[in-house]
Amino acid sequence: LSHFGSTLKRQIPELGVALGPARLSPAERTLYASVSLCAVTETLSTALLIEMKRRAKHPLIHETVHSILEDEISHSRIGWAHLAWERKLRSVDWIGQYLPQMLQEAIIGDVPSMIAPKQSPDDLGTWGILPRPEAKAIMLKTTLEVILPGLAASGIDIASAREFASVTFCA
Repeated sequence: LSHFGSTLKRQIPELGVALGPARLSPAERTLYASVSLCAVTETLSTALLIEMKRRAKHPLIHETVHSILEDEISHSRIGWAHLAWERKLRSVDWIGQYLPQMLQEAIIGDVPSMIAPKQSPDDLGTWGILPRPEAKAIMLKTTLEVILPGLAASGIDIASAREFASVTFCA
């Protein structure tokens, strides 16, 4: 990043964070984490990165977004594959009650760094940062047309997640 005259502040990850509700079994918490972090969050990230790559004009930014995009696609596939595997072993319908929370975690956690600040009057698309209204539209479309149909195909009730997405991304 020093190429652009700036440096990143070093961040230290929080260790010992348990993903998913404590009342879930270890296997359920693993699936919760896989669906939340990979199938939901990484699928949203993939959709946003595709548009970011399209807009990025500087070769270094374009190449960087492309590299991250490849990783996000792989991570997303891990979550979907884990869900498919678990579905063959046992019911996964319990995930439906947690989908709004998973979407909320994605919106608060990973996605904000890809979206311009609310007050940003500048178009930062050439730098790989999407305007907030467009990012929200991409997330809504991806949620309604990719994530929720994929989860429904696994026998998961998506009604609460559909309502959450419609309210949250349209606000």
